This record gives sequence, structure tokens and C-alpha cells, in this order.
Amino acid sequence: MIDFRHFLTALQNLVANAIKATATQVHLSAKVTSEGILVTVWDNGPGIPIDIREDAFKVGVSGRGSSGLGLAMVMDVVKAADPGATVYIKDTITQKELDLLTPEQKEYRKAHGLRDIPGTEFAMLLPPFPNTFTRWLSPSFWLFKLAEKKRAAKSCADGAA
Repeated sequence: MIDFRHFLTALQNLVANAIKATATQVHLSAKVTSEGILVTVWDNGPGIPIDIREDAFKVGVSGRGSSGLGLAMVMDVVKAADPGATVYIKDTITQKELDLLTPEQKEYRKAHGLRDIPGTEFAMLLPPFPNTFTRWLSPSFWLFKLAEKKRAAKSCADGAA
């Protein structure tokens, strides 16, 4: 069974990686598939350079001159969470690559739901969780938790007044 704390650590690292890559937008999504739960993190950063894509999850590999630990840690954490889980680069493209696409290649990307701006999309495929974890991926669960925190804060404020 997956350790949800590991999953959250991996997700935090992917989001932090996107922010460090100068992304101004980061999109998270999750959906249940026949294989498990697919979580994606997309950012509009510059994309992963071609020469390091194959080794992007290896220790010491970086496109920005950093330590190269971030993506390696994500892979380790996901595997520690569950040996059946995986993380991979679903899509990445630089502006230079976009500029060189033929109209047919652009159409293919569009038909397959790939964006037409530079960026990177990572995907984590996790084995099915028990229902208690699946609910954590639900927006209504997080809205409920936010409302709960607001009520608690209001209650504290009312008690202090």
C-alpha cells in the first residue's frame, strides 16, 4: 500500500522544481485510470533540454546548474511510496523545438492534448489507493478542510473577543 506522505513529498518536489524553472503557471491534475491514479504536474517553464531528458531522474543531472537532486529525489520517493508506482516525463518541449515543428507535428500535438507553448509535464502513476486516500484527491475534500480551518479560526477569534 502506498505511503501517502511519500506521495505528497514527491508532489511538493515536482511543484518546487517547476517554480525553480521560472514557470509562471503550474497546473496539477489527478484522475483515476484502470492502472491506478495518474497525477500530472505541468509548468510553463522553458522545458527540459534535449541532451538531459533521458537522464533527468538521475542524481547530478540538471538543466539549470543546480545540484540535480530534485527529480532524482522524486523518483526515489515515489518508488519508496510503492514499488509499483512510477514517475516520468509525459511531455516537454522548448521554444526552439516548437518553432521547428511542421504543421503536421503541431496538429498531432493538438490532437493528443499536448500544449503549444514551452513547458514540461510530469506524470506519476500510482497503484490504486484505499478509498481513504482517494478522497484526498477530491477538490470537495480540500474545500471542506479549508472551511473547517476558517470555522476554527473564527471560533478562536470570537473566543478572544
